[in-house]
Amino acid sequence: MFKILLVSATWMMGQPAHAQYASPEIAKYHRCYTIFTKRRAPKDDSRLMRVKAGTLKSSDACKELLKLAQLVPSEGNPNRHTLSGGPNNYNSLAADILNTFHIFHRQWFKSHRWHEAFSEPMDNRLGSAYDLYDSGESAYFLDNALFNPSFRYDKIVTHPTSFQAVRVTNGTTEAAQSRTYSLSARMMYEVYGWDDFEHPTIYHPMKIERPWVYAGKNGTPMTWSPPLIPVGRLIGVETMPSLSSSKLPAFDSNALYQLPELEQVSITDFRISKGAGILGSVPFILLNWGQPISYAVDGGKYVPRRLSAAIFRDLLCRELPVLRAQDIHVGTHDSYKVDSASPLSFRKSKTCMQCHATMDNLGYAYRNLLPVTSIYEYTTEYASIHLAMAPISRPLESSRPNQDPKFATRPAMGRLYYRSYNGNLVDLELYNPQDNASSYNKIPALQLLGEALADQEDLYVCAAQRYFKFLTNIDVNIGDLEDAGSLNGKNQEYRDFVIKLGKEFKSEIDSAGNSGNQQVIDLISKIIDSEAFLLPGQGVE
Repeated sequence: MFKILLVSATWMMGQPAHAQYASPEIAKYHRCYTIFTKRRAPKDDSRLMRVKAGTLKSSDACKELLKLAQLVPSEGNPNRHTLSGGPNNYNSLAADILNTFHIFHRQWFKSHRWHEAFSEPMDNRLGSAYDLYDSGESAYFLDNALFNPSFRYDKIVTHPTSFQAVRVTNGTTEAAQSRTYSLSARMMYEVYGWDDFEHPTIYHPMKIERPWVYAGKNGTPMTWSPPLIPVGRLIGVETMPSLSSSKLPAFDSNALYQLPELEQVSITDFRISKGAGILGSVPFILLNWGQPISYAVDGGKYVPRRLSAAIFRDLLCRELPVLRAQDIHVGTHDSYKVDSASPLSFRKSKTCMQCHATMDNLGYAYRNLLPVTSIYEYTTEYASIHLAMAPISRPLESSRPNQDPKFATRPAMGRLYYRSYNGNLVDLELYNPQDNASSYNKIPALQLLGEALADQEDLYVCAAQRYFKFLTNIDVNIGDLEDAGSLNGKNQEYRDFVIKLGKEFKSEIDSAGNSGNQQVIDLISKIIDSEAFLLPGQGVE
């Protein structure tokens, strides 16, 4: 479905829309309607009729169309926001718009296949994650930012909790705590791109009934009944509910061997965020961990570097390296520098350190976390993967370690070190010495990271670049350009326009030039108002 949507949008954007309709304004509305809903606007569409009559501007008509999918608080449940009308009376066109953008928002995050999440062979411990964790969870933050007027964009990296989908099947809201269905079918969706969980009946022929297990204190497998994530047609999002009744009293033997301190810990509320919006989302962390399961962060060999790279790629639209060669010498911290005496080969190379100085220091903020399985030995039953947090019992390290077996039990401290899109060097410490006792569900360093990212223009310029590409099919370079004249005229014009959009988005300037509230809908409206939307390749003014 992802490919069909992108190919269709690309084909449509390549057509001379201005020549097909009576006026550019009419053409713009037809274009946005088709992109938002994946079908042509009917002749009796009320907004189209007003655009034709000249009483409604096309960008305002497109904004009205988007507002059909606005998420409103559910009666009696302020933590749940759904399409107007709820599960029984929602507008079908509004649901189409919501689902179109949800699919687009999912594409921001490149890691969504559990069998690729760790450096481990695929088995039932990884496969079961398709039922326990929603790989689209990060996209719900973006859905909220677009369709919930009270949810500022900066909350995607600062919000203290996470979200889950509100989905319906035949007019009935799916209850995550009560449904069971086939593991195999969800895996096929993730691997082969089946439709967006809208047809749960397809799961029934492949349904497999097996118990879920975890290792008891003596290693004996014990059963439990975890709540599974909902399927069906997406009609809203809600704050992740408490799952405190779902408790695992022990971990796999390999994790306990590495960190006996885990004996003190039980996993409760296994889907609850670690704080800082997407940065603390359990599926986002697990899907991008990239290290062997049950191996603790040691500050040297084992660091969640792929997670650091994912933060830059998915949220800042940047690929590593995001430093210049000279930055390895000018950093204020020893972990930015080449160490010719280190037993780790990458620390001896300036070229390697251009990536490692960024991703290792950022990965340190996640040091207290450890992916574990409910039972280490292979089993034919449904084992599961969870995110444990080591208790803090040791002081902060005094220098960069080559290997520290107890690194995961030290206070979480990381650093944000990179070059911004404008060439400015960002060098921020992520550590609060007054708050060095992380609770199970929150990590202070992640909250500091979220606040640091929310304060940078890069987060908002990336959002502008994503929506600009989606609406015009024009890819814009927003990386650090050491050579200011490296882009040709048209590409430089698009870059300048996207950067301007991002800066205004951060500073809360709406499409009318007034102070706003970081509304994504205004960002989209500005793009639709540009010449690039109607005539890709011709300009932006």
